[in-house]
Amino acid sequence: MNHVVLFQRAAVAGITALALAGVLAAPALAAPRPEPVPFSAYTGVERIPETTDPAAAQAAADHWTPEAMRAAVQADGPAASVQAAAPTGLGPSAIPPVWRTQPKPATSGRPAAGAPAGPTTTRSAGPAPVAATTHLQAQVATTPTTGLPTVGALFFDVGPVHERCTGTVINTGSRNVIATAGHCLWNRLTSWLPATVMPTPVFVPGYHDGQSPYGKWTVKTRYYASAWRNNLNPDYDFGFIVLNDLNGKRVQDVVGGNAWRTDAGSSNSVEITGYPDNRDQPLQCFTSTQKYGSYASQLVFPCDNFHTGVSGSLLMQGFNSPAAGLGTAIASLGGYQEGGNTDNTSYAVLWNGSTATLINSAVNGQ
Repeated sequence: MNHVVLFQRAAVAGITALALAGVLAAPALAAPRPEPVPFSAYTGVERIPETTDPAAAQAAADHWTPEAMRAAVQADGPAASVQAAAPTGLGPSAIPPVWRTQPKPATSGRPAAGAPAGPTTTRSAGPAPVAATTHLQAQVATTPTTGLPTVGALFFDVGPVHERCTGTVINTGSRNVIATAGHCLWNRLTSWLPATVMPTPVFVPGYHDGQSPYGKWTVKTRYYASAWRNNLNPDYDFGFIVLNDLNGKRVQDVVGGNAWRTDAGSSNSVEITGYPDNRDQPLQCFTSTQKYGSYASQLVFPCDNFHTGVSGSLLMQGFNSPAAGLGTAIASLGGYQEGGNTDNTSYAVLWNGSTATLINSAVNGQ
């Protein structure tokens, strides 16, 4: 969901861009052992390394106490109450047009400038896709739950404000990758500032009511498409995070991982679990998708009460059962309007070859 309005408060408090750089070596995958792929083989990929220092990682996790996580629940309020005036000289007229205008989604499936490209040995993982459906339900109720092991809240601070997105563990050879929205990693803190890297989050799988049943996982590296960074192209509003180990284990070994696939088509029956920031439990929705207008990669679907915070939730085909809580990811909640400007109609970016390449770059680049 669109975070720009919520970020107005913290931007006025003096948030500045973080200067990040550096490249880490790429390890080989475990058996069957392919040839190592250097990260330099990829183009159209933005890579933000964080920290592997145990003390720094522990401090980041400790910051998110149960009280702090509960405080990330934002009460609804009039949009005008969080709209902030731009300081003198920093209004929209002072911002270059490329930062002021987000492009429309594409009507063709051709890659945009800055689309991820490079060695892609894995385009899909897990079970075969289920049969598609052409039926879109008029309105779909959501159900509060106590969470799923592979789905969690991404907590981050924007100045004094606690915020969050949603992240989900996906199956990869490295067993330490979660998926979210591109705008949860790179976005505008306010409508009158250029986009910048978002604050580093902490991932809490299965989060509910201040609890972290599977631990708090810190970030090693973040990945998103150059096509998203360049001008917030809504067809590339997906991102992936490599997590540090916790107590000597990879996150996928602790909570499991979801299958994923590309090019699933526009009509699908899906399950979605996300963390709206106006409540302290995740909401689960079973719904159907359809193509949004003439846009090639944009899906639209109804789910009640999907407030800001569900950004980055994955659309799951073949969700097997609430107990196991696993499915096959086909899309990220985001894209058009960064996922939607209303609580009952949402949008998602269909995963495609560029998504697969970005996942591969995260696995190989670590």
